[in-house]
Amino acid sequence: MQKRIFSGLWQRLNPFRRHQGGNVAVIFGLSAMTLVVAAGGGTDVVRQMDVRSRLQDAADAAVLRAVMSSKMTDEQREVAADQAFENNFGYDNVQRYNATGTVGKQVIGNTTHVTYDVEATVENLFLSIIGMETTTVTVVAKAQSQMRKSEIAFVLDVTGSMSSDPSRITNLKSSMDSVLKSLLTDGVNASETKVAIVPFNPQVRIEKGTSYSYI
Repeated sequence: MQKRIFSGLWQRLNPFRRHQGGNVAVIFGLSAMTLVVAAGGGTDVVRQMDVRSRLQDAADAAVLRAVMSSKMTDEQREVAADQAFENNFGYDNVQRYNATGTVGKQVIGNTTHVTYDVEATVENLFLSIIGMETTTVTVVAKAQSQMRKSEIAFVLDVTGSMSSDPSRITNLKSSMDSVLKSLLTDGVNASETKVAIVPFNPQVRIEKGTSYSYI
């Protein structure tokens, strides 16, 4: 009895099993999301590549500004580089992509290596469907400067006229101190610059036995 019931039920369902008219709609419905994500994901990737290209151009300008600011403090160099980056990338884009840059510096011998690392966040239009709301884009720009060896001679006026006003000698010492410090990179004579200091004075002590025709 039960066998006849199941046999009859199977015969009634058999036409539905063989019918394929709605398969296309079902398959399309199941695959539509995948197709949208795949096609739209390509659009998101293209946008990311465009942002990365513009970030790289702006970072290159920033690192060049930083490497040319060797006499600035680290804070001043950072500000100068950030300003150059913003000028090239645009203030609105900096805010839109939350772009931030960091200056790095390393001195090896007489060569200064400077980097500018940038990180930005790009919102995804289609990849967000599968949970990828944003993508982080990073670029790095590098530059270097090299100090050549130099030999500099300073002739300092220490004649009587300088003693008439005590501040003159004081200012002379202060100026020389500033000049010598400007030749250093982070307190190091990276360029191996040699300096000679020659006093200018009409009265010069000559060692005995020294013979010069013009004295």
